[in-house]
Amino acid sequence: MMNYKQRYEFDCGVASARYRVGMLGQGSLRPYEQDLEIARCSSEDGTSHAGIIELARSYGYCAQIFVDRSVRDLPLFSIVNYQSEEDGHYGVLIDRSQYETDITTGDTEAYVSVWSPDDPVPVSFTIDAFDQRFYSKRYQPAKWAVLIS
Repeated sequence: MMNYKQRYEFDCGVASARYRVGMLGQGSLRPYEQDLEIARCSSEDGTSHAGIIELARSYGYCAQIFVDRSVRDLPLFSIVNYQSEEDGHYGVLIDRSQYETDITTGDTEAYVSVWSPDDPVPVSFTIDAFDQRFYSKRYQPAKWAVLIS
């Protein structure tokens, strides 16, 4: 299994795109540093939306863009940009669960799981909580996702 984790604090977009490309069966990926260059990823600006699209195309894949949607409406394995504790962060939407019931309150909520390139375990959010964090302060459009296929 390839390691798709990000190597720097600023390359979560590149790592997320490589994770998705790997899922699609791309046998061998280019050297990581070359993908950073193709995506124009930098310590000042991270990875832009356009950089992820360019990286997908460089591997021969298409990039389908989704703007101003709820996470409820996104296809699984879309790359999403959301707000982490300090800044924007890219990850891959890997699961949208059926409703789960909280055994203490009896409340029922739907959840999403996001593969994060800086965490060994997928991160889970309620759909409503994720939708509140699903935007970018840095890049426009702010509420943006891409499906590489």
